[in-house]
Amino acid sequence: MKIVVTSDKIKKETHNTPSGSPSSGLVLARETPKPSMSERMGSEVLTVIIGDESSKHYFTLHKNLLAECGGMFLDMCNETSSGQAVAFEAEKDAFKLFVDYLYSDSIPAVPFDATATVKAHKLLSLIKLYVFAETSDLDSKIRDKIMDNIQDGFYMVREFPKGDLINNVYKNSGENSKLRKFCAASLVYNVHDPSCVQDKSIAGLLTGNEALMADFLEAVRTYAHRQDPRVRHCRFKENCAECARAGSEYLDGADGVAPCNYHVHAEIKGEVGDPAGYGRKAFIVNKNLIMSQSAFSPNAPRNLPLLSSSVPALQLEEDNKTFENFIAWLHRGTIPETPPLPVSLSSRPNRQLQC
Repeated sequence: MKIVVTSDKIKKETHNTPSGSPSSGLVLARETPKPSMSERMGSEVLTVIIGDESSKHYFTLHKNLLAECGGMFLDMCNETSSGQAVAFEAEKDAFKLFVDYLYSDSIPAVPFDATATVKAHKLLSLIKLYVFAETSDLDSKIRDKIMDNIQDGFYMVREFPKGDLINNVYKNSGENSKLRKFCAASLVYNVHDPSCVQDKSIAGLLTGNEALMADFLEAVRTYAHRQDPRVRHCRFKENCAECARAGSEYLDGADGVAPCNYHVHAEIKGEVGDPAGYGRKAFIVNKNLIMSQSAFSPNAPRNLPLLSSSVPALQLEEDNKTFENFIAWLHRGTIPETPPLPVSLSSRPNRQLQC
């Protein structure tokens, strides 16, 4: 099928192939390109100071780029004028990674060909950066990119979060932190390792840490056999960044979680103020992915209500689990298997099927 790109419309074209048979062509609207870094940064700057009195570090950063990150920085930019200095607490190495992201739109990854020491240092800095992004309430897209690189980093060094690292994550992160969930899932995965059970390292972590115990039990409840939480499984789809990073055999034989399993999905506020309304749940789904895999393709709604300034929201009358399975299928190509549940015929709803 021929794809024709225009700047202002979407339509189907019909033309004859060399054999004379009709063929459909889909004309796709060109998306507005993201402004370049120089166009976005503007001219106003702030001097950001981190560290204590004995060891201060100064960064001169563009206000517009900081404001794009949302959370604490959006408030800071709204309350200050150009040239002002602002001080707050942050780990130096983590904040340097944040500055790298600010001017590249890319979270630095654990380098594949670096020494073990360099890899470990970069991975620890990414974890600190995630905690900083979370406590500063930065845009969810930033946290998701960091989380992706944390998962990749642990897989690359063939390690899992453990011991003091997990304790520090729980001391410095929020109750619903995705980094916490990742740590708990890693512990569950390691129950298969006899050494982790025999040395009582897992039991020692769970003792006296109620939050970790709760996350651990939830991870046990949802665990799929040998599902590695470090692997964002793509099933070797074309143009997969995971496979391309270290060659086609990088994930050979591995099974993992959906790519967005530890992502922060934005909330849609219901009428009573609860996320998405009572009994509802919000999902952020890549529009190109959902359009390429479903009947939405040529007839997708074009004027949807906005979740934010750039994210359209579409309300569907499906239960959460059904749509979660649909999301898993979009990303992995398979529907998660669930054990059959006993059904009482007398309690089934009286629902008529319509063709």
